[in-house]
This record gives sequence, structure tokens and C-alpha cells, in this order.
Amino acid sequence: MLYHKNVYMPKGVKELEVKIVKFDYISKHAALKAKELGIDLSSCRIIFGGDEIVEIEMDEVGIISKMVIRMVKDEEFDKVYVICADIQKGVVLKTVWLNHKSDNHSTLDISKYEKEK
Repeated sequence: MLYHKNVYMPKGVKELEVKIVKFDYISKHAALKAKELGIDLSSCRIIFGGDEIVEIEMDEVGIISKMVIRMVKDEEFDKVYVICADIQKGVVLKTVWLNHKSDNHSTLDISKYEKEK
């Protein structure tokens, strides 16, 4: 099940306390993008709160397989991380990019996401 904060988030996601996610694996693509964009991945972790989760994918019992997290970079841009769970690799940083602060998801396809029941 796929959720987006502009459509519907399951109860408790936005209220998550600050979490630290340590990456067990950083994809080559993510490493190259981070270097190109000046995003430091040397600590192999990010610290975020529930309100920074933009998208989350989970199964019926609530096990998370993917999260998209948007965090402040500076006054002009936010950093966006896509984090996946992999049985063999653990917590994987799949990709990272910069979004302009004014990006309001005008191309968001809400039909892909779960709605409130």
C-alpha cells in the first residue's frame, strides 16, 4: 500500500518522533547524485521526524518497504531521499535529489495512493 502526505497518511506516521536511519547500503546512483549535488553522505545516516515523510509504502501489517523523506537543505532547496528496505542489503539509500522549495507537486498522480477509508 502506497501513501502520500498530500493524499492520506496512516495514523501515527506524522506523529513519529525524530528517528535516525543508518544506511546499510548506498546505491551507486545515490552516491553519484549526492556528490553531484553537494549532499554529504559520509555519516551514512539521516535524522528526520514524521512530518518530513512525503511518501511511504508498507504492507498490510505495517512493515515499511519504502520511504521518501524531504528535508531542508537551505533557503532555496530541500533534499529528498528515497530509502528502501532490502532483505539482503538492509536499509538502502536508493536515490537522492534536490527539490525547489516552491515545488508543490503539481504533477502528483493521486490515483496511485491509498485514500482515507
